[in-house]
Amino acid sequence: MALVSVIVLVASVLIAVNSTSGGLAQLTGSPATSSVSTIGNYPFFPLPGSPNATTVESTSSIASQASSSKSTSITATFPPEVDTGLALPLFSQYSQNQLNSINTIIKEKLLYPWVPMIVVLNPSCLPGNFSNTNMKSEVKRMQAVQIGVFEYIPTNWATTSISTIEAEIYKCNSFYQPSGILLDQIPNWEYNGPLGQPYYSGQNGTFIPAYLSNITSYAKSLGLIVFGEAGTDVPENFIGTMDVLGIFENAFLPSFFSSTPDFMALSGNYQWHLNYSKNFFFFTSYNITSFNPYFVVSASDYVGYLYLTNGKSPQPYGSLPPYFDQLVSTVASIVPITVQAELPNGVLTGLTVTVTQPDGTSSKGFTPFMFNVLSNTTVSISGDPTDGTYVFSHWSNGATNPETQVSAGEAATLVAYYS
Repeated sequence: MALVSVIVLVASVLIAVNSTSGGLAQLTGSPATSSVSTIGNYPFFPLPGSPNATTVESTSSIASQASSSKSTSITATFPPEVDTGLALPLFSQYSQNQLNSINTIIKEKLLYPWVPMIVVLNPSCLPGNFSNTNMKSEVKRMQAVQIGVFEYIPTNWATTSISTIEAEIYKCNSFYQPSGILLDQIPNWEYNGPLGQPYYSGQNGTFIPAYLSNITSYAKSLGLIVFGEAGTDVPENFIGTMDVLGIFENAFLPSFFSSTPDFMALSGNYQWHLNYSKNFFFFTSYNITSFNPYFVVSASDYVGYLYLTNGKSPQPYGSLPPYFDQLVSTVASIVPITVQAELPNGVLTGLTVTVTQPDGTSSKGFTPFMFNVLSNTTVSISGDPTDGTYVFSHWSNGATNPETQVSAGEAATLVAYYS
């Protein structure tokens, strides 16, 4: 990925704090602009997981009576606060219905140009097939407004040969010049047997991380980004085999955080995902008939890309959901708050923090952790009163209770002090 430019953001922040011990803090500041990145030949938001995509650092702190300014280097398309994008499959043949969907996607991208968007198409690129001129035109039309367009390629649970997959990647690239590929039907186990048996533990098996790495290396030699869809949690050694991993695809919404074995939790089985950037992961839910913006904001704490649709099996991705505009506008309004914990003599890591949205939806993480909220929406943030050794003292916004309320207008940091 080539970076066109990186500019320095200077954020000036003014904080007004409620005088009560609840410590409601309102963070305001001027909007920021930044540079556009390039992946392949097409400029759009730097993809999570890409080696050169930088992480936006929090540049402001919620404090009781202070204003601050600080500089940081960022790489983003518009407001750096938006660190979550949409990866939406659009699996239909070229038709007026597909054209209407593409027009809607482009319209929303123009309304919210800072929201990262990827559209996954599924034209067959098998050797012997021919490109669709109309489809090729639509690919370029989306790329022209900085929408990443990926081609869908199934692996049949890693039983399709690497050479066959590479041949299809080559055809897709020559037909449509996509921004990347989505490898579907990725196993969530480490070995296949010689005859494709799953969960294999004998001799002469196929080591799936190596299988995926080989395909990814070939795709990257063509300038493509690689997503992989497993539909559930994967072994930890899959990290790095592709750019971004799909760890949930179901006809219901995922859970966020579990202290018991849970392969459906966005934080991973026993929260192992929290050891890595959320930008390595994405999820998809279909059959979702109603839209809850607070669920989306909370889910974005754990993934770099997401998508919800009301489509139903067996073909849930033929068109956009009726709430697509709400989904985009919600992601466009996300603001991150980083919660940290400190001792008088240093940083305190690993404390559990819970953020509760106005409707009661809550997400958890371990300090330091970046949570997302809707801009200027008040949320409740609670930390451990004690970790068994240290005792909570106060928040950086002046609140003396372990639970405090915060409203942020741009990226911010809230510090819990322990003694």
